Amino acid sequence: MRMSTLGQHAPALMRGRRWAVRLIVAGGVLSAVNGAAHFVLPVWFPWEQHVVGLYAPLRWALFATTVFFGVLLLLAGVLTVVVARASDVPRRLVVWVVAGMAGFWLLAAGYELIVPFPAPGADSALPAFSVVVALLHLSGLWLWLWAPAAVDSSSHDLGGSEPIR
Repeated sequence: MRMSTLGQHAPALMRGRRWAVRLIVAGGVLSAVNGAAHFVLPVWFPWEQHVVGLYAPLRWALFATTVFFGVLLLLAGVLTVVVARASDVPRRLVVWVVAGMAGFWLLAAGYELIVPFPAPGADSALPAFSVVVALLHLSGLWLWLWAPAAVDSSSHDLGGSEPIR
């Protein structure tokens, strides 16, 4: 690309980068909120009254797994936001974190479609939520990868020594 042509498109490419970060951050925030919501699941669905006669180790595992999963999803959501907003994170790390989160949400959507959650409305709401969050990650990652690539290949034409990411 010639400098004049690239110069015309540079603002649009930077807007693409900003939108990429916004999409990825939105996916990360929704992931973190979903993780935090797992801490109150036993209260929303009164588990205690339904697990009274359950084998004690299995009852413990049910509550422990819910807490541990909530912590992991909360931290993964926060990590996604951090890597999306940071300017000094290696490109490979951004790709692994964001693609990993997209893969997680696609897996969740698939599972929720095959084995629906047994509550009215949840059988469609949960997979829809998972698909939306996966699409936020995937579309953000696509923009994040695409927008800088157009500038990186000709970064010297923009007068900078560092490629725009």
